[in-house]
Amino acid sequence: MRIEVRLDRTLVRNWQQRLIERLGTAGHAVSVVAEPAAMPVPAGLYLVERLERLILGRASPFGRRLGAEQIRRLTERPRQEPIDLILDLANPDGHDARDKRPRIVLSIDGLPPEPGLAAALLDRRPPFIDLDLICPDGGPTRLVTGLPAVPEADVFTRAIHSVAARVVGLTLQAVEVFAAGGIGVAIVPRPEPRSASSIGAAAFAFAGLPGKIALRLRRLVVARREWVVGWRRIRGDAVADTLAWPADDYAWLADDGQRYYADPHLHIHNGRPYLFVEEFPYATGKGILSASEWTGDGWTVPRPILEEAHHLSWPHVFAHDGQIWMVPESGGKRTLDLYRAVDFPYHWERADRLVDGRSLSDATFLRRADGWWLLAGCDDEYGAAPYDGLTLMHSDSLLSGWRPAGPPSVLVDARSARPAGKILSHGDAAIRVTQDCTTSYGAALCFARIDRLEDGILEQTIVKRLPPQPDWQAIGVHTLNSAGDLEVIDINRGREIVRSVPLGWTEGTLG
Repeated sequence: MRIEVRLDRTLVRNWQQRLIERLGTAGHAVSVVAEPAAMPVPAGLYLVERLERLILGRASPFGRRLGAEQIRRLTERPRQEPIDLILDLANPDGHDARDKRPRIVLSIDGLPPEPGLAAALLDRRPPFIDLDLICPDGGPTRLVTGLPAVPEADVFTRAIHSVAARVVGLTLQAVEVFAAGGIGVAIVPRPEPRSASSIGAAAFAFAGLPGKIALRLRRLVVARREWVVGWRRIRGDAVADTLAWPADDYAWLADDGQRYYADPHLHIHNGRPYLFVEEFPYATGKGILSASEWTGDGWTVPRPILEEAHHLSWPHVFAHDGQIWMVPESGGKRTLDLYRAVDFPYHWERADRLVDGRSLSDATFLRRADGWWLLAGCDDEYGAAPYDGLTLMHSDSLLSGWRPAGPPSVLVDARSARPAGKILSHGDAAIRVTQDCTTSYGAALCFARIDRLEDGILEQTIVKRLPPQPDWQAIGVHTLNSAGDLEVIDINRGREIVRSVPLGWTEGTLG
C-alpha cells in the first residue's frame, strides 16, 4: 500500500520516525510531507525537556526531537502515485473536502498529537489515543482507540516514551484494520479537550524539580515494593458478588521482613483449601512460587514449590480433566508455560509451553462452548508500559493449538487491561477483575463485564472501581481471588507517588 504520512514540521520526534520505519518493514511504500503546525505546543515545553535532560541525562528514545537535517531526510523519501492512504499525524481537523483519498487521522485527547500529548502529560494523566478513518463517502469511523498508562508521570521525557510506544502500536494496528477492510470500533465519548499552556509547562518543570533530583539519586538505591496478602472468610458478602469491600476487615499474612508475598490464588483439593503466592526474597530480587495450607483459622508459613532461573509470579492454579494445572507468569523469559501437579501442592512439572517469544503477564483463562480463551497483559511495543495492554489467544484444547486471536494488543486501556484475578460469573455475565493503573501500577481494582468476545475483538464495560480502603494505608490493591468460603487480596504499602487523575469516565451497570 502507498501511504503518505503527514507530520507537523515544527516538531518531529523519534517515535514518528520509528513508525515510518515500521510501516516500511510491513511492506508499505511510505512518503512523508511536513506541514505547518495545526496548533502550537506551549512555549515552556522546551524548558521542561531541557531541564529534565540536565538533571536526568538524555531523553528516552521515543521522546527525542529530530533535528532539521533528520526531518529533511524523512521528507526526501520517494513519492509513489497514486496514494492509497493518507496518515495524518499533524492535524486531525485539516481535511480538504476536495481530496477524495481515504485518510487516517491521529488525535490525542481530541487535539493534534503534539499539543494533545503535551496537555495530558503536563497534567500528569493518561491521554486518550484515537485513530479515525475519514472517507469521501461517509463520516469518520473509529478504527482504533486506547488509553495508555503513564508510568513516570512526573518526568515528561520518560512519560512521552511509554505513551508514544503505544501510539506507534495503535497506529500500525489502525493501518492494518484499514488494509483488511475492517470497520473499527465504536466511537466512545471523550472529555472536552484541554490545551496545555506555557504557565502549565513552567509549573510542571519547577514544581517537580525536587522530585526529579531525588529520582536521579534513587538510581543508586533499590526501592522496595511492600506487597501484603490479605485473607478472610466470606459470609454471604463476597466481593465477587457485591462488587464492594466487606464490612469485616481482612487478616494479613505475616512475613519476616526479608520478603514479600503477592499475587494470591486459592485452590480447594479434597475439601482442603490451599493458598498459592509469589514469594519475593529481597536478597535475591527474583520471585519464586510458594504454597500454604489452611489450618482452620489461618495459614501455614508459605513453602517454596517452584523456582526457575527467571522470575516467577502469578500462580494461577486450576483443575481440568482430573488433574491440577498451574500457569505462572514468566515474562522475563518471554514464555508462558503450563505446569502439572505431580504431588499436589508441592511438586510440579512443566507439561507444555503455551506461548513462546512473548512477554505476557497475569494470564487468566475462560472456557466456553467455542473453546479456551486466554487473556493476559502484554507490552509487545518496545518501551510501552507492561500493564496497559491486553492480548487475546484461543485454542480448542488447553494443551495445544494456542494461537493469537487478533492484534498483539487487542485492548490498550490503563483502567482495565491487565488481569487482577480469575474471571467471575455474575448471573449471566462474565466479569473480568482488572487492575486500574491510571494513577500508578495496581492502584485499584476494576470489574469489567465482557460484552463481546470473539476473534480479535473484546468489548467490555467497566461496572465498578474499587480503590483500597483508607484504613489499609495502601497505595494500591492488585489481586482478588476466592474459593469456597475464603477470599484473598493483595495490597501495596509502598511509597510510590499516587496521582489523582480526572479521566472523565463513568461506570456502567450490570443490568
